[in-house]
Amino acid sequence: MGIMGRRSSPRKEYPFPYFGAVVTITTLMVASAPGIALGASNESAPAQKPLPIESPSSQAGYYFESAPPPPPPSHSASPQTRNYFGTRSLPPPQAYTPFFGQTLGGCSLQLPGGRGGDSGLEGIYMQNQQGRDSLFAPMLTVREVYSDNVTLAPKGEEKNDFITQVIPGFTVCDSGPRWRGQLHYELQGLYYAKHQSLNHIYNNAQGSGTAELFRNHLFFDASTFYGQQTIDPTQTFSTDNTLATGNRTNTWSLNLSPYWRQSLGALGLSTLRYRYGSVMYDTGRVPDSHSNTFSFDLVNPPTNTLWSWNAYVRSEQVDREDRDRTTYFDTASLDLGYQVFPHIRLLAEGGVEDDYRPDGSTDRWGSEFWNAGFLWAGERTSLEARYGHRFFGPSYFAQLRHQAARLTTSLSYTEEPQVVSRLGIDNPNAVLLPNQPPGLIFEPSDETLTPLTNDEVFVRKRFAGNATYQTGRSTISLDTFLERREFQVSDNDERVRGFTVYWRWQWLPRTALIPRWSWEKIDFQSDQTDYLSRQQISLAHLISPTAQAAVTLRHQWRNSTRAESEYTENAVILEFTKIF
Repeated sequence: MGIMGRRSSPRKEYPFPYFGAVVTITTLMVASAPGIALGASNESAPAQKPLPIESPSSQAGYYFESAPPPPPPSHSASPQTRNYFGTRSLPPPQAYTPFFGQTLGGCSLQLPGGRGGDSGLEGIYMQNQQGRDSLFAPMLTVREVYSDNVTLAPKGEEKNDFITQVIPGFTVCDSGPRWRGQLHYELQGLYYAKHQSLNHIYNNAQGSGTAELFRNHLFFDASTFYGQQTIDPTQTFSTDNTLATGNRTNTWSLNLSPYWRQSLGALGLSTLRYRYGSVMYDTGRVPDSHSNTFSFDLVNPPTNTLWSWNAYVRSEQVDREDRDRTTYFDTASLDLGYQVFPHIRLLAEGGVEDDYRPDGSTDRWGSEFWNAGFLWAGERTSLEARYGHRFFGPSYFAQLRHQAARLTTSLSYTEEPQVVSRLGIDNPNAVLLPNQPPGLIFEPSDETLTPLTNDEVFVRKRFAGNATYQTGRSTISLDTFLERREFQVSDNDERVRGFTVYWRWQWLPRTALIPRWSWEKIDFQSDQTDYLSRQQISLAHLISPTAQAAVTLRHQWRNSTRAESEYTENAVILEFTKIF
């Protein structure tokens, strides 16, 4: 399962049968647990509305660390949703949807072509499955790719080839009144017509599950991810397995988290949680990492409308196999809110956290912090803004969300201490599946910045924005991001900024035209500066309620101060997908 082609590092063996066995056991364990998470009622909830036919499914599976439902507008946002401290690394609230006991509630279907090649098959198939208790969708994708630069080599060294891909896979999702679980698996077989030494088979899987073990109190979350990830983005890289750069490794991430939830009456709802996380790599160039996290929080009762509070303590330790030093992420805080007007709540927070010193040492619980701000929540718009002080100096947080009839907008700015190994454990979905969409390189993810071999603590300052406009036949989306990483020992910075423009136009009742343009600028801490761009356009046609075909034209390039990392590539991609 290593990397064929330009492979220069020894590999560590993590046989896929062993990985598959663990995924299967975890999923079955979750699926057999007796209980309902989050203390929901035994009664079945109303069936979920069918997914829209013309829009790709927006249900994103769910995260292993299931946060409680978002608080009403009058409540203060807690660290579980606002991610002010950077101690939870949770996805946006809409990425978690607890549909326990509902018909296919929370289930999502992943097609190998992703939304870049979806004719509407995903939404139609899920709509036709409504009314069933479970989902099992075996599928097969056959793809033919012509690339004029299969190794992304510099000018004059390009190699062209035809690559045949056969991608069998399946999605299974099941839920009961007290549990749910989902698993998606793909096997990607690659055959190169000219350069057959590059032939290879890759495995990709994502699974997650939640169960209640003791009614209303003891819960268990689990998630796993297996796929491929870029090792060093300063060198030539791609998130597409068909482009053989020799700069990718198999990655396996696993998270297990039992937790106890207890009502304390007028004091609120308390949660005591333990989480074990690990990320393992199939190469000797990148060490494996493991984390152990203990946390406790006490949130005010939902009946409180004037005052709100969240008392929170968390201690996380991250260990890498190549060093004898542990990296800690500790915090303890009290977050208070007071409703001054029907739509405005004043917020204030104070506590202690770790202080990361320039010599590489950590003063645990040694730095005081504070912040203050407000939360404005209306029917369509919410805005939270805070200013404070942390171990690295003045700190800021902001989050804006607006929902109109056709336009949805979100903006956010966060600051948090991090290490690369922790990102791999906490956010395995930052490592994109290689076929979603075909040949995708650019997403606002962690794969295009710091090399996996870096173990230095940095302060991550990130702005992200999204605007999505929908009409009867079109979906237009703009994603933009700007991230700065301030390393605490070397005193170096890394910066990445970019955007992605996506348009899906339902040209004909069964045919969609999908152009996409992405651009990035990366300033590495090694003084290397890169510009990357991709333009692609796809035409996807729905053949039947269970089959589709698509053709994609792609052009991408990279300009760099490191000449050997520059390239230009053009490709034509034909694919056919059938769900059985």
